[in-house]
Amino acid sequence: MFSTFDVTRAIIDERRFDRHRNTVHTEGARDMSSGSVGQWYVLVEANESHGGDNTWDLTDKVHVEGGREAALARAQEMSLSLVPGRTDTEKYGRTVFRTSETTWLVEVTYSFWYDGWDHPSTSSSHFRISVAELVAVQETPPAEPPRKGWVNRMINRG
Repeated sequence: MFSTFDVTRAIIDERRFDRHRNTVHTEGARDMSSGSVGQWYVLVEANESHGGDNTWDLTDKVHVEGGREAALARAQEMSLSLVPGRTDTEKYGRTVFRTSETTWLVEVTYSFWYDGWDHPSTSSSHFRISVAELVAVQETPPAEPPRKGWVNRMINRG
């Protein structure tokens, strides 16, 4: 069972937990140990598929100076312009829903042609943008090397 602090730490670390392999991926993770409680962020969560399982993954954290109101303004701006993982955002349509005072749900659509088709196809995806105050930071304890027990000695003959 995870505690609230475990979940908060997982979000703050921007690490992905691979439920199929019980591993944590740290590529692109940013060190948040310098983050101070009380700072404001815009969080971007994308609905992604991992081996058939759809999950909401934290894909970006944007620190915003100037407090809550500045973070709200930045989040609204991002809801009108961002397509996660893309720089060619002008090729996308979008529908933006404000679902609460601090959260937006954005659907983006993209039209394309396949070779040999006589009509275009359209794909869509969605992501969520939220404003959040950093409330806790806890350092990740360093991993310890595995102990060499009798099973490892038998397998490795050492």
